[in-house]
Amino acid sequence: MEYLFVVYLMINGAWVRGDDIDGWASLPVATLEECLKRKARAEEIHADLIRSDPRAIDKRFDCEPREGASDG
Repeated sequence: MEYLFVVYLMINGAWVRGDDIDGWASLPVATLEECLKRKARAEEIHADLIRSDPRAIDKRFDCEPREGASDG
């Protein structure tokens, strides 16, 4: 099954899916394992960013099954 690596951004007190914001589209990933690795790396990078700039936009990352993807 294919997954999407999805970014959510906190905007005006609400989580907004990156797909709704230019430049933040979800990325297709072949496996859940690969997606979870990307998620962990993104969380590390974001934590570093928040430490250096506490005013940075808060983000969260998720792995979601891709709609219409075949599971083999």
